[in-house]
Amino acid sequence: FGAHFISGPSNDVSTIRQFISDPFFYNSQFFLEGYGIAVAVFAGISCLIGLLTIFFVKGKAENFFVAGRSLPLWIVIPTLAAQSLDSNALLGNVDLSYKFHFWDGAVLPIGLGLSLILNGIFLARHVNNDNVLTLPDIYAKRYGKTVEILVSCVTITSFLFLLAGNLVGKLLCVS
Repeated sequence: FGAHFISGPSNDVSTIRQFISDPFFYNSQFFLEGYGIAVAVFAGISCLIGLLTIFFVKGKAENFFVAGRSLPLWIVIPTLAAQSLDSNALLGNVDLSYKFHFWDGAVLPIGLGLSLILNGIFLARHVNNDNVLTLPDIYAKRYGKTVEILVSCVTITSFLFLLAGNLVGKLLCVS
């Protein structure tokens, strides 16, 4: 991929400039030969990992979602941290810090870190003991089906807002 990009027939400065200025310019050899191969290899590796996962989950969907509830703490911590590192949080923090003050941008990561720690200390044990997978499952066990549906709707709405923030962050990256 790299050697072909440097010396291949698509190393045309105008093609590269057009691709950089217009990310939707898909007709160049640069994109099809370079990025196309990289995307195909990544998709193939991802499919292979997905197929190999079948042998590790032992036929149970719960093992896929929560790894049999047996992950060590040193795996859980970076996994939870990775979930919070999205374009919404990263670009939003930088934007707030730049426009206003450092502490305006630092509020989100500090609050997120504290919430993860507090949830781990006070809530994780109860969620694990109840054998539930989602927040609506917790409310369903305590308050019934109606509350579960209401919490599910609130959760879906909050994820839609999170997705909207991530899309805005992605558009800021490419513009």
